[in-house]
Amino acid sequence: MTLGDITNLPQVTFEVWSSPEDKLISIFDSIRHNGHTLRSFLLAAFESENPCVKQSVRVFYANNGPAAMVQRWDGELLNTRFDGEFATAAANVTIQRSRDELDVLKGVGFLRHPTDSVCQQRIDDFSLHHIGAHLNESAPILSQLLHGITRTPKKKKSFVPTLGAMLLFHHSQKSNYLQTMMGLYLYSLGCPKRVITLLNGACLSVSHQSIWRALKTLTDDALKRVQAAVRS
Repeated sequence: MTLGDITNLPQVTFEVWSSPEDKLISIFDSIRHNGHTLRSFLLAAFESENPCVKQSVRVFYANNGPAAMVQRWDGELLNTRFDGEFATAAANVTIQRSRDELDVLKGVGFLRHPTDSVCQQRIDDFSLHHIGAHLNESAPILSQLLHGITRTPKKKKSFVPTLGAMLLFHHSQKSNYLQTMMGLYLYSLGCPKRVITLLNGACLSVSHQSIWRALKTLTDDALKRVQAAVRS
């Protein structure tokens, strides 16, 4: 190759950026040049079936990208006219995740307490700690949500498990671990039927009829144990 051949080679130019902002401007120019807004570009990227694009999206997820973006958007959008839309979208995602976790919780056998098979061991073992443990393990998002909206420190161990048990009972009345014990406790104190019915509607007790089914398997001594367990 001669010097003349070298001078006739295609000229390669290198774009020089003076700052990170210049790089961003160049990227945005490229996005606009290809007929995209930032929104449509991101949506297209996340919906793409192209293997190369999907690989980049997987890396974004693996590097905690969504959480980092939500935290950044929350800080930037607070008290702006876009805050409502952001909060609504985030709430919809959280609601669906919480419902999914409730579906998992309703499959936990320990949180089911059939009223026609109440036994001494289940009475003696009753504790809100068990509910809290299952809530943290099987429904961590719901647990964090309840702690957050109530501003309840985790060292206060009764409030959030009680709320979680109420939501779970509303979701599936077969998950009645807390409500069965509360119903028996209220009955043992001579609580009127209408009050028990009211508390059943508030997801704090099983129905009066369910209590009667449970009573068939209990002795007077067992009822006293129920009183002691709930009070403690």
